Amino acid sequence: LESQLADVQESDAETLELRLEELRRKRDAARQNLQRDQESTNAFAARIDDQKKKAKAANDAIADSAKAKEEYKKVTKEVTLGLEEEAKLKAQLSKTPAQKAPPAKIVTLPDPRPAPKGIEPLYLLCSQNKLYPIADDDMRSIARKTAEFVVQSKRLFGGPQVGVNKDEVFRHFAKAARTLTDEFFSVEVYASGIYPRLRFVPRKTAGATLKEVSSPRSRFQKSLAGIDPKKYYARFVVLPDSYEVYLAAREAVNQKGILAGWDPQAADWQFTTHLGGSLLFGPKPPPAKPNPNPPKNPPKAPNVID
Repeated sequence: LESQLADVQESDAETLELRLEELRRKRDAARQNLQRDQESTNAFAARIDDQKKKAKAANDAIADSAKAKEEYKKVTKEVTLGLEEEAKLKAQLSKTPAQKAPPAKIVTLPDPRPAPKGIEPLYLLCSQNKLYPIADDDMRSIARKTAEFVVQSKRLFGGPQVGVNKDEVFRHFAKAARTLTDEFFSVEVYASGIYPRLRFVPRKTAGATLKEVSSPRSRFQKSLAGIDPKKYYARFVVLPDSYEVYLAAREAVNQKGILAGWDPQAADWQFTTHLGGSLLFGPKPPPAKPNPNPPKNPPKAPNVID
């Protein structure tokens, strides 16, 4: 417009105004045409984008369809193989003779309870997957007499205020204990404070094996026949390495009608008991004072059978 206005003479004002008005109309018409073209372009772009989306969806559907066909072929093959295997098994089953069902196994639930009054325990140690009968009363009596003989013969008693020389008793008892005849255990004496106690250590060459326990003619099975169920019950002490032999021994005891119970123990557990007698490794303690508030009810008997 500036270029065209420069060519118009300043004195021709009316002509200039008409020319300017014409140019304005052309400008407005050009703007309208440009806006229509832009709207058409936007609409066309929107249609192209929609067509792209539809094309992508169609391609995805085609891919899913192909994948589904492959999966169908795979499943069909697996079903066919399964039907063939089923047919083979049915053919084998038709030729297999019918098997009788095994006899029902009776399982009894544990019933922890005190032992009947007047019945005594027979201790059985299950260790190293072997069974060791513990005759602790007999061995305690023999060990006590041996220890007392050692003290007297070696003059190891230092008087009521001193007691027995502990180290000397251990040294001489270890020598004398070699003559103690116990088939299943080595017997050791040790101190718990001022009190002497006995420790029973299973001999590795002794004990009834699982096979011996399970055999109906074994020494263990024959020994069970001599136990009076009205006088004794079996008390199993079971270490973690010996559950198998315990179950076999428990089954044998149950068949003989002997009541039984068990004490599971840790792997480092050892069977110990007091020596008894008057031997002390120090002065005799004063007698205990009577309880001013004794319990009104007697203590409940422990559950030792199940």
